[in-house]
Amino acid sequence: MIAKFTLPIFLISIFFILQVTNTSSQDDSLQKRGSEKIKVFVDDDGKFLQFLKTEVEYIDYVRDIHNAELYILITSRPTGSGGIEYQLFFSGEKRFKGITDTLTFFSKPSYTEFEIREALLKKIKIGLVRYIEKTLLSNNIIIKYKENKKENPAIDNWDNWVFTVNLSGSFSGEKSVNSISLYSYANADRVTEELKTSLFFNVSYNENNFKIPAYTIKSISRSQSAYSLIVKSIGEHFSIGGFAECFSSTYNNLKLSLNFSPAVEYDFFPYSESANKQFILLYKIGYTRNDYYEETIYKKNSEGLFSQTLTSAISMKQKWGSLGLSLTGYHYLKDIKKNRLQFSGNLNLRVFEGFSLNISTIFSMIHDQISLPRQGATDEEILLRQKEIETQYSYHCSIGFKYSFGSIFNNVVNPRFSYVGF
Repeated sequence: MIAKFTLPIFLISIFFILQVTNTSSQDDSLQKRGSEKIKVFVDDDGKFLQFLKTEVEYIDYVRDIHNAELYILITSRPTGSGGIEYQLFFSGEKRFKGITDTLTFFSKPSYTEFEIREALLKKIKIGLVRYIEKTLLSNNIIIKYKENKKENPAIDNWDNWVFTVNLSGSFSGEKSVNSISLYSYANADRVTEELKTSLFFNVSYNENNFKIPAYTIKSISRSQSAYSLIVKSIGEHFSIGGFAECFSSTYNNLKLSLNFSPAVEYDFFPYSESANKQFILLYKIGYTRNDYYEETIYKKNSEGLFSQTLTSAISMKQKWGSLGLSLTGYHYLKDIKKNRLQFSGNLNLRVFEGFSLNISTIFSMIHDQISLPRQGATDEEILLRQKEIETQYSYHCSIGFKYSFGSIFNNVVNPRFSYVGF
């Protein structure tokens, strides 16, 4: 009788043991996966990242985006008050695929680097919560709420105007060479959602002295400029406005140059997305009045000219890197042959894991040098760059590759001997 039930009891026991073992194994596996630190790639200029590593130790910082489970992009753009708007874009990858978020922080012009770092840190911690909540690490998270006392609404006595004044200078020298450089500027800005107004003025002075056994060569250049801009917002894509500029430069043979240019701009993307992407077309038409220090190659001591300019520009910052391209065409209406075409571009591209490509270039086709002095420039003026000289083009290009390999993690911060210089 006992033998009759032995086999079924034995089989049921084995099945029960296997189920318990399997469940325990699944729980252990789930716990292991859930308790793993989130692998995070932070895309910023590197300064904040070092601070972040010391303050948030419950995530793993990876060196390459291909290893990340969470991608955090930090962008910034100036605000009308002179502060900075920071946007933090969270994008889940792998086990967090499809989970995204965007947080924003506005800094005031008076904020120190310490205050900005602390505010960004707070935003990072808040943004991480929804990802940590999906792991067993959430068991270690404590949320506290600090109630702020009610404050009266702030009254802006300056009506959104922000003023800045700067004065700087540099002095350097050795036995046979010395130089002086002085620069100052003042600007006033008022920025609202509907209207943007900007006023700017600057003065610069540069002097270089070269002592040769027989004599001393002195090189002096001066420039002054004043600039104003007013822009009216019309929807999320369109703006109208105008520029006014006053300019003087010994290098450019301009005693006084006055320019007035109305303009229109269209952004194919909403302006609210400008921190991440822009594609704009800007057109302006204007009048310029020039008075020259010396008679020009066209036998002019002064003249007035109409001109038009069209600029197309694209900029974006994404997971794969960043891109900025612009093309500007300019010509005088009286003579279309007097024109200038300038292309500029910069690319930072993550090609594959650990490998990135950096390219920067500016190229100009120049056919509008109407202010060149008729008498030309001496050898000394050319070598010391005291006067602009004739050219049909100018260019600058840089290219670089970067490849890193090894451990995918970079959690440790060690500031010792930071100023050794290599």
